[in-house]
Formats: sequence, structure tokens, C-alpha cells
Amino acid sequence: MRRMIKLWWKRWRLKRAYFALVRMENDLEQVACGQHVLGYIFPELRQQKEKMDTLLQECYALEGGVKNYGKQD
Repeated sequence: MRRMIKLWWKRWRLKRAYFALVRMENDLEQVACGQHVLGYIFPELRQQKEKMDTLLQECYALEGGVKNYGKQD
């Protein structure tokens, strides 16, 4: 149970930070008249977003594994 809570908390924090980056990306795109600014001017933000996306996917996979732990098909 404690592990589930830790995973949920980690996922929640990652999602919050990830969506903050998405909002920032959208704001930058509007400022640049629709150009994809994040990849050109701010490559480190693009890399950070991709890392966070990977971490979120891993969290979902871990959470699914914890929920199914001990269950048999």
C-alpha cells in the first residue's frame, strides 16, 4: 500500500511538471506565430519534456505492476 502511494505521488508530481512544460510550449508557440519554438530555441526544454514523458510511462507501468502483484491470470 505504501508503495502504491509513493508511486501515485511521484506520478502526480511528474504529471504536474509535464503539463507545466506543455503549457509553456503552447505559450511559446503562440508567441512565435505557430512556429515550433521549443525544438529550436529551447532544445533543453524539449529534452526535459521527453525525459518526463518517459518517466510518466514508466510510472504507469510500475503502478500497473503493483496493482497486479500477487494476482494470477
